[in-house]
Amino acid sequence: MVERVKFDSLFTFIYSPRKGTKAAALPDPISAEEKGRWFRELLDVQEKMGENAYNRYVGRTFRVLCEGEGRTDASLLNGKTPQDVIVDFDGDRSLIGKFVNVKIEKALNWALIGKIV
Repeated sequence: MVERVKFDSLFTFIYSPRKGTKAAALPDPISAEEKGRWFRELLDVQEKMGENAYNRYVGRTFRVLCEGEGRTDASLLNGKTPQDVIVDFDGDRSLIGKFVNVKIEKALNWALIGKIV
C-alpha cells in the first residue's frame, strides 16, 4: 500500500502498550523481533520513495523561515519549504526567526539540503 500511495514521508513507530489504555490490556501476539523486522522493511521502502520524491525539489529555490538548529547536522540551520519539507542550510544563527531564500542542492530520504541565495 505504501508503494502504491507513494507517501513523501511517514511518521512511524513500533507499537508499545500505554498504561491506562484499553489496548494495554490486550494480548500482544507479535514478538519484538518480528515487529522490528516489519518496521525495518517499511522504512527501507519509504527511504527509497522519500528520496525519489524529494529529488523533484533539487535546483529549486524556496522562501524558508529559519527555525533553528539543523536536523541533519547541528552546525547547520533548519527550516521548512512551503510544502512542509525539512531543509537544512548553512548560515549564521542571527538568521533564526527570519525568512531566507534557499536553493535546494541535495535530496535525502526525509529532508533537503540547500544553500542560502
